[in-house]
Amino acid sequence: MKAFLIGVGLAILAVLASLLFGPGQLQSYLFITGAVLIGLSVIISGAAVSGDRMRANHYSETTADRRQRFSWSVKLLLAGVPSLAGAVLLHYFG
Repeated sequence: MKAFLIGVGLAILAVLASLLFGPGQLQSYLFITGAVLIGLSVIISGAAVSGDRMRANHYSETTADRRQRFSWSVKLLLAGVPSLAGAVLLHYFG
């Protein structure tokens, strides 16, 4: 829940940045913020690697490391959702 609230805070910062630097760019700022956070989530989770690399990573890391990596991946995903949702809402209804 804390990560989601941080994501809402980042979305608010994107809104403030668009007010300062370019009122017509709000959708772009929200999309970039959400895409970067969700992209980092995918990279950290290891979902973007092939099967043999995933298997090698699985056997070379401890259970605690795997849990921590999964936890960070979920936190980044939850932080990116509000910005991406705002960008989608602006695209279709704005």
